[in-house]
Amino acid sequence: MLHSERFVDAALAQVYATLLDSGRYLASERTMCRIVAANNEVRERRNPLRRPNYAKPELLTAKPNELWSWDITKLLGPAKRTYYYLCVIFDVFRRYVVGWMVAHRELAALAQRLIADDNPYSESQFRTMKYRPGFPKRNGCIEDARGHSMEFFDWYNTEHRHSGIGYHTPESVHYGLAAGIPRATAAVLEAAYAADSERFLRAMPQPPTLPTAVWVNPPAKEVTN
Repeated sequence: MLHSERFVDAALAQVYATLLDSGRYLASERTMCRIVAANNEVRERRNPLRRPNYAKPELLTAKPNELWSWDITKLLGPAKRTYYYLCVIFDVFRRYVVGWMVAHRELAALAQRLIADDNPYSESQFRTMKYRPGFPKRNGCIEDARGHSMEFFDWYNTEHRHSGIGYHTPESVHYGLAAGIPRATAAVLEAAYAADSERFLRAMPQPPTLPTAVWVNPPAKEVTN
C-alpha cells in the first residue's frame, strides 16, 4: 500500500488518515514507521532554515478569521538570479489559505499594511510546497509560477491532511464538515480492535481530535523548584 501510486509520495500520517477516512485500517502510523525503517526508506530531505533570534509575539486563537498568518517566499525564474515572489495569507485556526499572489517584485511593504503577524505557520506551508513531488526547480515565466501555485493551494486546501487540525483537510474544517469525521473513523478503529485486539498493546486507538485553540509561539512554561 505504501508503494502504491496513490501513496508512494505521501507522508505516513497522510496515508493513515486517508485510509481511516475511507473506512480502512491496515496498521497504526507507528507500525508503518517500523515497516519503512526496516526497509531503509526513512530519511530527512529538508535543510532547516536558520534565523537569528528575535522577539516573537505570543498569540492565541480559538476561532476562524481571528488570526491570519502571511509570508513571502522566492520562486526561481527561468535564468540565474531571476525570481518571482509568492505571498500567501491563511487562517491559522483552520490552516486554510484565504489568499495568495505571485508578483515580479517583493511586496513586503504592501503586505505589512494588510496584516502584521509572525509566520511560523506560513514557513511550514512553504516547506510542504517546496518538498512536494512535482515542485518545479525553475519556472519558465510568471504564469508557470502562478499555475503551479494554483494547483498546489487547491490540493493543500482540499486534500492535504494537516497534523495541526487532527489530520483533517483545511477545507473540511473551513466548512464545518470535520466535526462528524472523528465519529466515523472511531467506528473503523473499533471494528479493527474487535477483530484482533492483540494487535494493540495498550488500548483501542482513538482518532485524532480537532484543536480547540491554537498558539503562535506559546509562552514558555515557568520552571519552579
